[in-house]
Amino acid sequence: MGYLSGDYYIKIREKYKVPVAAIAILGDGNRNYRPSAYEESLLGTKLTYEFTSYKIRDQNEAALRTDPNLFAVVVLTALMAIQQQRGDDEVLRGIKRDLYFEMKGRKMSKHTRTGIYDFLKYYVSFEDSNQFTMFHLA
Repeated sequence: MGYLSGDYYIKIREKYKVPVAAIAILGDGNRNYRPSAYEESLLGTKLTYEFTSYKIRDQNEAALRTDPNLFAVVVLTALMAIQQQRGDDEVLRGIKRDLYFEMKGRKMSKHTRTGIYDFLKYYVSFEDSNQFTMFHLA
């Protein structure tokens, strides 16, 4: 993770000639995994790349539901998927249905809902791929 982040940091800084901040968004289920740096060394040369981490698992579901930021819906989707990693298709369908109506309730444009919905399609997978057809956007 750190190596690629370091590459992007350098490319963005070189292209735009501005300071760059990096945030690693961690979507794993391990509460203890909290990287904050990548380090590389060779023959006395050492490079340390430090970054901020945002742990999805640490977020509060109720706070995300009331947060007007559109990214809160994406984080909420990921959080619910992490919490239900072992859920069957019925559980996952309930999560996706709930989040779909959450998006509709926020009065998001169809374009925005479609983008977030595309994220939903790839982040949480059903065992039976036909389960997803019930979520066509209106």
